[in-house]
Amino acid sequence: MSMTIRLMRRTILSATVAVSLLASAASNAIPISADSLGLTQGDPDIQSNFLDFSYDVGTGAFDIQSAFGGAQYTFAGASENILNSGFSITGNADGSDANLHLEITGEVSSIGGGQQILLSGDLASFSSTGNGVFEFLFGGLSGAFASIFGDYAGVIFTDGELQNFNFSSDFSSSMGDSDTFSVPVPEPAGFGLLVLAMTSFGMYRRRTA
Repeated sequence: MSMTIRLMRRTILSATVAVSLLASAASNAIPISADSLGLTQGDPDIQSNFLDFSYDVGTGAFDIQSAFGGAQYTFAGASENILNSGFSITGNADGSDANLHLEITGEVSSIGGGQQILLSGDLASFSSTGNGVFEFLFGGLSGAFASIFGDYAGVIFTDGELQNFNFSSDFSSSMGDSDTFSVPVPEPAGFGLLVLAMTSFGMYRRRTA
């Protein structure tokens, strides 16, 4: 297979992912997948520890919160503590879909300004595999670190007790840790990108026919 064809297929795949994320972001309720999102920790990264998780099956309230401030920010190989840190993923879920919001706050000496919102965003993808891990993808980022993180932030939340969680009953645990990191996912650009990729591929095929 020629390099040109491989490049075109990769472009079409990226466009398809972008359109899929756009469709998800357009809806308040994001489907919960039983398959891993395949996230891997990246740079920059915010590590938050000692997190509480609770779920109310009656109301669907889904809540991950800092038990007390304990977080670290790493960028380009340099790490520093986040003082008075706060981490939250809050909203609603019912086992099939969710509507959640991420917010990370604190004081970071390298950017000054005291206590502030460092990163916030809205849910674009959510995976609950039942193996003690939640995977989230958040878009529409804002906050002091938004320009550093880019278009999407991935969050891997781990808690051994999650192996006993399936959205079927009230649940609480205070054993959670999370990593929040930049994810290089193509920015949703609408159907124009997909059409452009398909058109380019068709033109290439006509030239080589």
